Amino acid sequence: MTGKQAEGASLTTPGPPASALPPGAVVDAPTRSRRRVLPLLGQLLPLGLALALWLSSLRRVDLRGMSDLGLLSVLPLTYGAALGLVIGTLAVLIHQGSTRPVVLVAYFVLLIAILHATPAILYDSLRYAWGWKHVGVVDFILRHHAVAPRMDSPFSAYQSWPGFFALNALLVKVSGLGSALSYAAWAPPVVELLALGPLKLLFTTLARDTRQVWLALLVFYLGNWVAQDYFSPQAFAYLLYLVCLVVCLRWLPAARAGTPLPRWRRWMGETLPGQATGAPVRRRELLAVVLLLAGGIVTSHQLTPFMLVAALCVLCLGRHTGPAWLPVVVAAMTVAWVAFMATTFLRDNLYWIIASIGQLGQNAQTGFVDLSHATLDQKLVSYASRALTALVGLCAVAGWFRLRHARQPHRVAGLLAATPVTLLAANSYGGEMVFRVYLFALPFLALLAAGLVYPRTARTGGATAIAALAITMSMLFCAAYYGRERANYFTPEEVAASTWLYAHAPNRAMLVGATADFPWAWTHYETYDYAFLEDLPPAQRRTMVSSPLPAVDEAVVERRGPVYVVLTRSQVDSVRYTGVLPDGAVAAVGAALEHAPGYHVVYQNRDAVIFAASLPSAGGAR
Repeated sequence: MTGKQAEGASLTTPGPPASALPPGAVVDAPTRSRRRVLPLLGQLLPLGLALALWLSSLRRVDLRGMSDLGLLSVLPLTYGAALGLVIGTLAVLIHQGSTRPVVLVAYFVLLIAILHATPAILYDSLRYAWGWKHVGVVDFILRHHAVAPRMDSPFSAYQSWPGFFALNALLVKVSGLGSALSYAAWAPPVVELLALGPLKLLFTTLARDTRQVWLALLVFYLGNWVAQDYFSPQAFAYLLYLVCLVVCLRWLPAARAGTPLPRWRRWMGETLPGQATGAPVRRRELLAVVLLLAGGIVTSHQLTPFMLVAALCVLCLGRHTGPAWLPVVVAAMTVAWVAFMATTFLRDNLYWIIASIGQLGQNAQTGFVDLSHATLDQKLVSYASRALTALVGLCAVAGWFRLRHARQPHRVAGLLAATPVTLLAANSYGGEMVFRVYLFALPFLALLAAGLVYPRTARTGGATAIAALAITMSMLFCAAYYGRERANYFTPEEVAASTWLYAHAPNRAMLVGATADFPWAWTHYETYDYAFLEDLPPAQRRTMVSSPLPAVDEAVVERRGPVYVVLTRSQVDSVRYTGVLPDGAVAAVGAALEHAPGYHVVYQNRDAVIFAASLPSAGGAR
């Protein structure tokens, strides 16, 4: 036996080398089983250790100690050790190329839990103020057994696109739960887990190398910092969008062309490794599935149908899916729904929708926060999100060129990554369009970024490159995703104040906040009017510290009943983070209301205070 042979034998499972066995000897079944099981146990050992480290880290978190770095500032070192162990082991297992898929899936499940289940476990309440509003829409449907698309209120968009809320109302009723609030906090980890299957199938369809597929999944989960996975129609519609693309690309290939294709169409076309060859047997059934999924998207969200139509147009033009009428039908469904169900929403918002068309630069800029008055920690958080986005984008561009040079599939992923950018010219989406563009482009950016490493001929250095990239992304992700938790997290005292408010405020009362960052509208929302000081004209907001009472009077000028002003800790932090109000504005409003005639404190704890212009009715009649 040579030296290399002896070295190779030492890396196998215990037992005599094959050359030491007598001629004709047969290895018994238990020995073969041990040779399979022992490497599997070695692969799973880091998984168990990382799980133990993560769970132990959650026992020593003081949420009140959060700085402007958010949750990242109070998580112990064991949290980082658990995350680093999962990422490092994934890098090695992906590069090996022979790891069982079930092992890799187990690591991804733990990665998702560490990144997205941590807030759900630590917090005593639902994260994000928007999530509380969505719970309120489900509550409305449960109480009225209907939707109200003609409702003239800040919630007209939710009533005009009620698919997600109606489905959750059905879930609450069937399960016997009292409210969607009982499970809404777990939406982020559940949504991310549900996305794992469609993403894996999508990447397998578009790439030949399985290592590129698994690395793309890692890049996706470490690059998805925009926090659109909470209890929301966007998260639901995004999942349906991914499934639609999988069905179209994998099982609905376009019919072969009878005539030569134009040059531009030939350039868009390429062979997809995972696409079914020939027409599927159940093509009509698959088309029905796509249209059903599209119907769920059209009835649940305003933006996602347009993203789907744009993607289907690209795929049909490149003859990657068919029939050619599919995007036309989905577009017709979208237009019909808007025309018949969203008339109230259009009446109230058509002016800014039209004004933003063609304003590419403005639509791309409105989502960014002014950092001129931000704290150093918040500047780091903002820079981390921008750096992570830029890193994914640059890696994707470099990966596109490398895949092109290696004659690997790259055109379809590149086109689908670029398609969402076109919608920047159509709308600002309330200042969030740039983030939604990144969200819809991210799966394909991740696949192209993974192409920077794989396919790879050399077996050395790959795991190190993956680990370096993933650890850098994980640090940026944690800063970007957890960095605003002082505003996103609501303490038990803040929740108690909101509970008191909705139990005592009578019908037609006006509820006023400095910002919308507190638990609001989660029950009986249609019986109240709402006003927020952050929505006042800029000139009035600038004078709020020196003369706050005129600002409050302006906000409640159209009141129909008693006025309740709610000021909370999370609103103070939101103002500091966004700069939407001057520094000290919330404190100035509170101090002024304490001495203002007609206002007095009706509820107070260490994180919230509620002022009323008149004593509330006992019990809050509904």
